[in-house]
Amino acid sequence: MILRLLTPLLCGVLVITTSSCEIMSSREQAEAEAEANEFMALLQVVGPLSRTNSYANVIPPQYTDMKDGTIKREHFLETCDRSGNCTYSNAYPVIYIKKCLYGQVYRPAENDCKGTGNSGNFYGALKVQFCATDDTSCEDAKGYATSASPAYQVCDADTTAGREWTLPIISAEYHPDKVWNPNQSNSYPEEVFTENFLELATDIPHGSSNSMWHYTQLESDGTEMYIDESLDFSYSGVLSRNRAFYSFVLCTSVED
Repeated sequence: MILRLLTPLLCGVLVITTSSCEIMSSREQAEAEAEANEFMALLQVVGPLSRTNSYANVIPPQYTDMKDGTIKREHFLETCDRSGNCTYSNAYPVIYIKKCLYGQVYRPAENDCKGTGNSGNFYGALKVQFCATDDTSCEDAKGYATSASPAYQVCDADTTAGREWTLPIISAEYHPDKVWNPNQSNSYPEEVFTENFLELATDIPHGSSNSMWHYTQLESDGTEMYIDESLDFSYSGVLSRNRAFYSFVLCTSVED
């Protein structure tokens, strides 16, 4: 193929005494010249594309134990130029997550949540209702918790690390991982936390029976998140619950 493409070029610029040019008919030579022209045009297109181009990439979230009862989650946008120089900026809001569930007591010296209770009662973790009644009276028109929600009140009263706290905001805006239904304004991702988070928050129980309320309720169903104990890593499932059901509360705070 390459010889066929290069032959007409060589015949045009070199004096060749062999029969490699003479044996080609005018039709074959014309076809070979056309293929050679296409080949050279292709090189002009592929050449620049084969070089390193600039790119942007959202890297997985990073979690940092702040050693004050909170865990900081950052989700960076990595932008690199053609020379490989990269800069980083926040692709999504910075979020702080409490290490301890409501009812657990943080121990600063040990940096854990074992200040009360024991392993049999998840170190004092308490369950509360999302709403005293199984209806939408504790949420707004979009399904977001209001101050009427007992679960919301728990986080709203929290003063850990001098921050303002609320229920986890499970939406594509704050948790951009796989979204269950992007056509819903209060859609949520299936994966809320990664295994890196769970390595830092070791006192949070796993399993669907240990579910936690979040800020967003879905249509007519009360919904909760939980960490799948069989997978033992980041996957957070969702349960449909009676809003008067009692579940744990894990509070979060959005950085200003």
